[in-house]
Amino acid sequence: MNTTELETLKNLSQMLIDKSAELDYLVNTQRKILSSLYMTLVGNLKLELLNLQLDIQFLQRKIEEINACINKNENPDLKLIDLKIQIELIETKEKINQQTELLTAAKEFLQNVKPVENEKEIKSLYSKMAHKLHPDVIPEYTEEHKIVWEQVQKAYQEKNIEKLESLQLVYADLLNIEIKHTEESLEKQLLKVTSEIKEIDLKIAQLYQIFPFDIEKKLYNDDWVSEQNQETNEWIKQHQNYYLQLQKTYHHLTHGL
Repeated sequence: MNTTELETLKNLSQMLIDKSAELDYLVNTQRKILSSLYMTLVGNLKLELLNLQLDIQFLQRKIEEINACINKNENPDLKLIDLKIQIELIETKEKINQQTELLTAAKEFLQNVKPVENEKEIKSLYSKMAHKLHPDVIPEYTEEHKIVWEQVQKAYQEKNIEKLESLQLVYADLLNIEIKHTEESLEKQLLKVTSEIKEIDLKIAQLYQIFPFDIEKKLYNDDWVSEQNQETNEWIKQHQNYYLQLQKTYHHLTHGL
């Protein structure tokens, strides 16, 4: 057997475990922390502004439609106008809903849901590792056993056989498992692990495009947070004043209708 290729497989397997941990941390810890901080420190005001802008847009369109009817000497049907504008602004409302989901971190993304084609193989491998790692069967249970067992459970929940195989290979000594590879199986495993690493790298890159992780330093900067909120508050005040003016115009137009 090619010992160089076996060593390469071990190194790639460790890389797969590390990258899986990095992705898991970004998705399930770092993103949630930053989303929560942003929503608490800055996002609430920005969301308030977005909704106020939608209210203004809605009222502006109502006034336009009423004026159009008056100019044609027609009696405005306010209910019909409301319905028409609600339909027009569905897309705008949806964009605000998407912003809301982003700000509250309510929407989970990067969910890799796919059919499990090797369920029996995964269960068999998991069972084999469980017999070597479960706290009930290890007399001298160590912190390392605990850490590896948690990783194995997570990989099993994800139905990720490549990660399970990598864990088995990297921690073969701890598991007291002798792993035998033929040239063919070794080459196949190298391809699988390499492919999984590329897939995780792609997910991490996509995640950085979707979520602004670089905002972390700003969120811990009190001056930046204060500046953002002051600017947003000024915009809210301006929009509120304009909305009051629009309301007066609307009430004047609809008085007596």
